[in-house]
Amino acid sequence: MKTSLLSIQPVKGTNEFKVLMVIGDNRQQFTFTVEHPEQESFTVIGGDINSCKFFRFNQHISAKLGDLFGQF
Repeated sequence: MKTSLLSIQPVKGTNEFKVLMVIGDNRQQFTFTVEHPEQESFTVIGGDINSCKFFRFNQHISAKLGDLFGQF
């Protein structure tokens, strides 16, 4: 399945990001939260219910998104 990331936009005043992607022939938008637990060196990335349902069977895409969030 061809997947392209179109944009990652932070939601002002929150720890959320809107992610716009093209998956196959369809545009999809997902909302993700990014948290940095205190005293820890890792980041926790959580998705909305739609992203959880989609990426449950496409975990390789989810892993690449996590890498992009880390760079962002």
